[in-house]
Amino acid sequence: GRYIAFSAETDGESSLWLRALNSETARRISGTEGVQTQGIFVLAASAWSPDSRSIAFATDDQLKRVSIEGGDSVRL
Repeated sequence: GRYIAFSAETDGESSLWLRALNSETARRISGTEGVQTQGIFVLAASAWSPDSRSIAFATDDQLKRVSIEGGDSVRL
């Protein structure tokens, strides 16, 4: 893989962040607001697509997918 994705909370809002392995800078993936961030659950609640172009993630009551480029998330 070329990226690592992780959840983080900033200003009281949780979202997914993306960092290229050859970079020290991470960026928030727009469209991932409300992602679960509690404990080990986040490891099971997010997953890469087979082509590594999108990530599926869980919010409090939905499963969604978003492109790693950001944008609108799609409810699955």
